[in-house]
Amino acid sequence: MIEKINDALKRYIDTLDNSTLKEGITYALLAGGKRIRPLLMLQVIDHYGLNPETYMDVAIALELLHTYSLVHDDLPSMDDDTLRRGKPTLHIAFNEATAILVGDALLTDSFRIISSSLVLTSDQKVKIIDILSSKTGSKGMVYGQILDIESEKQTVNLNHLEVMYVHKTANLIQASFILGAIASNAFNDINNWESLGHALGLYFQIQDDVL
Repeated sequence: MIEKINDALKRYIDTLDNSTLKEGITYALLAGGKRIRPLLMLQVIDHYGLNPETYMDVAIALELLHTYSLVHDDLPSMDDDTLRRGKPTLHIAFNEATAILVGDALLTDSFRIISSSLVLTSDQKVKIIDILSSKTGSKGMVYGQILDIESEKQTVNLNHLEVMYVHKTANLIQASFILGAIASNAFNDINNWESLGHALGLYFQIQDDVL
């Protein structure tokens, strides 16, 4: 399934005009990665007996959004990382301006992919966009990132750490599960998937910090 996700990402890249922006997006998206978030969404759809490949374009919207967050998180003004997945980070391989614009494009295009989907109903699109924006915006992932920045070189209590982990990591994993449920019209199960995403997200971030 990872290969099929990568193929869908390449199809998205093929729609872009040749430019430094396209080169940067290609570099960011095809640098590797476990594709956990789109895989979670597709697995939920498979759980409900639907063909997950039908929703591949919707799933890669999650990967675009996740990759945007990594590109911006690596910037000198944020974590100032020089390596990502064993390769120079985007602002090192290109420049800081390109990295910012690549992140902007990936974030915006993720919503365009969802809104132009041919397999989702209008109601599903609205609900998915609402969930994604809630889980990743000022009340979600971005809020978690500012808490992370402000916590650097400080001692924080367990409650603060959990709030940061939930927003920074768990929220997008929750969204992955929920998007699968929405695509499957399993609206009554959303709370259960959200709870699972909360637990998995905390586990994922704790494991990442330990490693």
